[in-house]
Formats: sequence, C-alpha cells, structure tokens
Amino acid sequence: MVLEKRLLIILDPTEALNPRASELKLNEVAVMMDKQWTLHVISSQETQYENLSCNYQVHKVRMLSSSDSILSRLLYLIFSIYLGVRLVREHKIPIILAKEGHLVHGFVCLTIKNLTGAKCIIRVNENSVLELLLFIKRIRTPLLSGMTFLRIVETISGKMETYVFKHADWIMTQGPMDVQRIKKVTNNVSFVPLWVDAQKFRPLTRNEKDELKTALIKVDPKTKMFLFVGRLHLEKDLDTLLHAFRKLLDTRSDVMLAIVGAGPEEERCEKLVARLAIMNRVKFLGYIPHDELPKYYNAADVYVLTSIWEEWSNTVMEAMACGLPVIATDVGGNSYLVRNKITGFLVPPRNPSALDGIMEYILDHPEESARISSQARLEVEKYSKESTGEMYKTVISQVIGRS
Repeated sequence: MVLEKRLLIILDPTEALNPRASELKLNEVAVMMDKQWTLHVISSQETQYENLSCNYQVHKVRMLSSSDSILSRLLYLIFSIYLGVRLVREHKIPIILAKEGHLVHGFVCLTIKNLTGAKCIIRVNENSVLELLLFIKRIRTPLLSGMTFLRIVETISGKMETYVFKHADWIMTQGPMDVQRIKKVTNNVSFVPLWVDAQKFRPLTRNEKDELKTALIKVDPKTKMFLFVGRLHLEKDLDTLLHAFRKLLDTRSDVMLAIVGAGPEEERCEKLVARLAIMNRVKFLGYIPHDELPKYYNAADVYVLTSIWEEWSNTVMEAMACGLPVIATDVGGNSYLVRNKITGFLVPPRNPSALDGIMEYILDHPEESARISSQARLEVEKYSKESTGEMYKTVISQVIGRS
C-alpha cells in the first residue's frame, strides 16, 4: 500500500478572486500528482478546482477587508500561520510549500516549520527584493522614494531572503540565474523550469490566423500585430514598449499593438498612450482567460516582452509554441529560452531605440523570422508538463524522505 503524500500550500489572498488563474498556478507544481497526493490549500475564500489531478482540501482564512489592504493581508498571513500549524498537526502533513512570494510566504512557511517540525520547500519564481523596491517607488512620496530609504529596504529584504534560503529544507527555482545566486547561500536548490502545453499552444493556419485577427482585434488581416501578454506591472516596463512602438509608427503605418492583461499600471499606461498620441494604434484588451490565450497569440505576428527582470517566462514559451517571432529583453532567464537570432531576438532592457530597430527588422525579414520561429517551436517542446511535473514530484518526495 502506497502512503498518501500530503502538502500544505498557502495562497496569496488575491488568488481567491480568480480561481481559474489560481488553479493554473497550483498546476505548475501539481500537474503530474495523482490521487496518492493531497494538497491542503489555505485560501481567503472557499474555492472549487476543476482540473487538479490530485486530491485537495481548501481551508478558509477570512479576510477582514479588501485583499489590497496592507493590514488585512498582514492579518491573513498571521491567521494562516495559526491555521497552518493546526493543519500540519491534525493531518500529519510532512511538507509546507511556499509556491510564490518567497520573501513573505517563505517566512510564513518557515514559521510553521519551526512550530511543527514539518519540512519546508521554497519555490523562487520572482525577484521579490526588486518587486518590493518597485512597489515602494510606485508610491511616489519623497520620504519612501528617497535613495537612503530604498537602500535600507533593499538591505533588510536581502537579509530576509538570505534567512529564508538558509533555513529552508530545499529550494526550487524556475530561474537558471537564480540557481547561481541561491548557491551562494545553500546547495539545497534545484532548477525546475516552467512547462507549456504545446498541444493547446500551437500554430494555426494562415487563414485561421487572419480570421482571428479580424474577430478578436478588429483589424484588417494585413495589419502587422505586435502582442504583449502579462500583468501590467512596473517590472514589465511597458513604457519602453510603448515608446518603441511610437518610434516604429514613424516609418510604418501597417502596425498595431495589442496589450493583454491587467494590473496596477493599467491606468498609467493608458495615459501614456494618450500622451504619445497613439490611441488608434494600441488596444488594451484587459484580462483574458488562459484557455483563450492561444487565439490571441495566433492573431498576432510578433510577441514582445520588455521586462527589466524575468525568471522564466510563461508567455515567452506560449508565444514560441504558437510559432511567433519573440523579442525579449536580455535579462534573467530570457536568454536561456531566447537565443538571439536562433530561437528569437534579444534586446537590452530600457532601450526603446534598440527595440524599435528589432521590431522593424522582423517585419522586413519575414523568411528569417519564420525560420527562427520554427526553431523556437522545436526548442519549447522540450518543456512539457510531464517532464517538469515529474521534477516537482521527485524533489518533494525526496525531501519527505530525508531524515
């Protein structure tokens, strides 16, 4: 008889607002787990998942106010520690997994570990220190945005991150650059890339793509469509994309830019589009369910990602799988997927002129772009849910078995 394997995961409180997106994030880890596995999920709402292959139980921590409130989020994390300790003891859960937000959620999971003796796995899938600094800069107050204060925050958050890495039982990261960074603190780290469903995300025929462009974007099929997909956040640096696109319009009249996603920078980006006087050439399409995204990739001609930091990009893999030429900034793990002029095109970050040049180059060299896109499709097929899912299962099982 095979013993049931139990795992505790604490969700960010905002995840309950979009159960489908939350399920996708859980499936990044649990996609190959069967009924021998049970996920105990702490959430801010009761949630039903449709496509988890393993057993699961959702345990609710009530939010006292909006999930965007700092005080409410803090109380949610405190109550999650209390509930997590009780669940570990009651269900004999051997592993606590911080699947994202390792700076905060990792600290919470380590607290539960210290109170119960359970093991703790930290998953690193973002640059939490950078995100914190960008969040503070976004507040735009003289006191909080001053360089002295930012250096203090960077130092404290860096020490917190080191503490989390040092005291976790194991760390998994989708960022190959992060493996090198984490190994300066501990050797207990594994590189586990994200995966893409290459059957769902695949190239369609030219006629199908033209029909989608007309139906979804409402433009003539001859229009060349650039696409961005992602959270509208400072880290994605949409300013560079919008300024580069404005430069492109000086020489091209047959282009459009579609932006798929929502986030805290949406209103500011819309105002920038208005200031640049490109409203008739940029479409903000808002949040699109993940199952619908293959249509939008296929309605586009070129995918662009201008992040100032990226661990390992889902959207780059999805665009490559759909046969799009990909332009990405040469930061983080992007160069592992996008090899310049082999599987895509790399540009320096925060450089609108360089980006404009590559955007125009792709449009002027369709045969070369098609060849590179075909090579990219073959490259991304290696990152299947089966291979990545088995990596997660293996690491978690090994940590459970460690004395």
